Amino acid sequence: MVVAGTEAGERVLSEAASLLRDATAEQLEARRAMRDAARERLETQNADYDFPEDWAANLPETLDELFWRMELARCVQCGGCTNVCPQCYCFLLVDQRVGEDAYERAREWDSCQFTGYSEMAGPPGTVKPDPRREHMSKFQHRFAHKFWYSPLMLGALGCVGCGRCGDTCPGAIDLRRVLSNVNKELAEHA
Repeated sequence: MVVAGTEAGERVLSEAASLLRDATAEQLEARRAMRDAARERLETQNADYDFPEDWAANLPETLDELFWRMELARCVQCGGCTNVCPQCYCFLLVDQRVGEDAYERAREWDSCQFTGYSEMAGPPGTVKPDPRREHMSKFQHRFAHKFWYSPLMLGALGCVGCGRCGDTCPGAIDLRRVLSNVNKELAEHA
């Protein structure tokens, strides 16, 4: 089944209307059942976590705590978390040779956890400008982006609660566990 999420998508569907047919009642019911099952699985796998009600208000209060240094100690900057996250979309622009004297600018997947991420060009032999040179800054930014910036700017969390980050992380850093612990920290210091 195809559902347009934007005006551009609606135009594409309109142009392809002759290739499409309306969904049957059985297909619509199957979609509803799959969505209900997925929601139930997410609720079950996240039942052990105690999440704060208002991420945007609570997360900034913990950004400079010793708490974050303890979590950071587990991170090896492998980027696995960002590579498996369905909400991560960071990229790097690179110029690739496509011919004798021809180049093409392309996007490559990147990770906000990598050394050099968002490093900018500069004169040879100089320290390149990097807004997040320190590992702690990169690590905190990942959490702040998903649970503070996104809700404030987009009105939605940047995490779907799937747990893939924790499954792939050699340090077993799971955003759900960390944020559940943020809530506990805030309650202890309230």
